[in-house]
Amino acid sequence: MKGFSAHNRDAQNAAEARYAGAARFLDISIKSANETEYHLLASHDLALISDADWEKYTTETIEVRKMTYAYRAAILRDEGGPEHAAPPTDDPQPR
Repeated sequence: MKGFSAHNRDAQNAAEARYAGAARFLDISIKSANETEYHLLASHDLALISDADWEKYTTETIEVRKMTYAYRAAILRDEGGPEHAAPPTDDPQPR
């Protein structure tokens, strides 16, 4: 029979794995937002969308990416430790 500390350690490991999985999913979401921003820029450069639409959708994409990043950082800071929550590397301004 396991002792209390072994059960506690098992529960902690399971929680860390759960939060790591959530953070990995949010990483994928952030990368998808980066890709969406690129496709918006390419569409704008090819004159497939108007200046107004490009600006609107790019601004919205950046805002979603910022919120997703903040959520990921909070999960890692609160449950995975501060060493996991690095600052964003993306330039949040539309080009």
